[in-house]
Amino acid sequence: MGCVENEPSTQVTNPVKERDAVTRALEELTSQFDAEGNLALDENPTGNIVFDFCFTFVYPLNLSYSDGSIKQLNRLEDLIAVLLNTRDDFYVNGISFPFNVELFDEATGAVVKQSVEDESAFEALLARCEFDDNYVCIEVYDPVCVSVLDPKGKPFTVTYPNSCYAGLDGFSEDDFLVDCKDKRQMPSLENPCFEWVFPLEIEDDEGRFVRVETKRDLKTSCYGMYDWTYVYPRKVELEDGTLEVLESEDGLFGLFEKCKNDAWEDNCICTKEYDPVCVAVIDPKTNAQTFETFSNPCMARCAGFTEGDFVDCSEKEKAVLAKNKRLWTSFDIRSYRFDLLVSCYCLIEEPYSIKVVDGLVTEVSGNEAWGHEGWPMTLDALFEESSERLEQTPFISRIKYHKTYGYPTHVFFDMEAMMADEEVGFSVSNFEILPLE
Repeated sequence: MGCVENEPSTQVTNPVKERDAVTRALEELTSQFDAEGNLALDENPTGNIVFDFCFTFVYPLNLSYSDGSIKQLNRLEDLIAVLLNTRDDFYVNGISFPFNVELFDEATGAVVKQSVEDESAFEALLARCEFDDNYVCIEVYDPVCVSVLDPKGKPFTVTYPNSCYAGLDGFSEDDFLVDCKDKRQMPSLENPCFEWVFPLEIEDDEGRFVRVETKRDLKTSCYGMYDWTYVYPRKVELEDGTLEVLESEDGLFGLFEKCKNDAWEDNCICTKEYDPVCVAVIDPKTNAQTFETFSNPCMARCAGFTEGDFVDCSEKEKAVLAKNKRLWTSFDIRSYRFDLLVSCYCLIEEPYSIKVVDGLVTEVSGNEAWGHEGWPMTLDALFEESSERLEQTPFISRIKYHKTYGYPTHVFFDMEAMMADEEVGFSVSNFEILPLE
C-alpha cells in the first residue's frame, strides 16, 4: 500500500467482549480487497468505502483477538492490515462498544456519524447494509457524478461508472452533475498519450500528505477519504518518452483534453455499445497473469491493445473459478449445511435449506411446491453449474466467492443479451460445517 501505516496500539480504555456482528462485518469488508490488500475494482465502483461498502468505522477502534489480546486501531490502513493477517488460529472475535461509524443518509444527502451502542445496534446496522442482496449492473463506463456532504457539511463529489451503480444508492438522473470530471477514476485508466510517474503525493481532507507508490495504491489510499487533491507539481511521461511537469490541475485536465483530441484524430472515439472483450496482462506487482475487461473492442484498441491481444472474457471467470475450486477442495469439507436462494423467472421466493453428509444431499426443505430438481444442491454442484455456464460464453456472468473456503456465495448468469426469462442467480448463506457422523 502507498501510505505509511501506524502500528495498532495495545493501549485501550474500553472493555471488549466476544461479539458475532464484528465477525460478519469483517468478513464482508474483506471481500472489498484482494489478497495483497488492494481494492477489488469490481467491488468498489466509486472508490469510497461509505458508498462501496456501506459505512466506515470512526477511529480509534478497539478490537479483541482469539489469543486474548486487545488492540487499538487508529486508521483504516490498520484495519486492512488486520484483514490480511487473519488466520484460522488468530482472528478478531470482539469489538468495544460504543463506537461510531459514518454512513450515507439518503434523506439528507449527507454522510452522517452514528453511534453503535451495543450488539443489537451493530446487527441492525449490518441488516441496513443489505450485504446479501445480489444486484448486478452491466460494466459500461459512462460515468455520472453526484454531490453529497461529508460529516463536516463540506460538499464532495462521488463518481459512479454509470447510472445503474448510482441508482443502487438511491440517486436518479435529477441528482447527476452536469460537469462530471472523473478525478477519482483517471489514475486507473489506460491513457493513450501519457503515463503517470510515481511516486506522487496527495493531500487528504484533513490536510495530511500521503505518499502513493503506484496507480493501484492510489485507489486504496483514497478509499477512506471524502475528498483529496493532487500535490503539484507532478510528472507524467509522454508517448515519446519525454517527461512533462504539470504545475496545476488545469494542466492535468488540459493534457486530458489533448489526449481526447489526439484520440479523435486517430479514430479512437468509441460508442457506448456493450460488446465486452478481455485482454490478458501481467500484474507488475505479482508477475501473475490477470485479465482486464473493456466494454467493446474500440475501447480496448484505444487503450493500446490489438485484436491479437483479445481473449475470451469467460477465461477470466474460468481462471478465478478454478482457483477457488482448488481452495474449496483443499479443506475436504464433506458434511455441511447451507441455505440456497435461487433467483430466476420461476418466482422462487425463499431459500432452500440443505444438509449434505459425506458429499450427498440428505435433507432439503423449502419451496416444496416447486421442488428442487435441476438446481445445484451441493456446493460442488454449484461449482459445476457455474463452470458449465461459463463454457457457454454468457452475456453477463458475475460470481463472488467466500474469502476463507472459496465456495461461490453469489452467482448470476444472463446467457443471452436479447432473450428474457433465462437469467438465473444463486446465493449461498448460513454455511455451517457439520461434525463427522
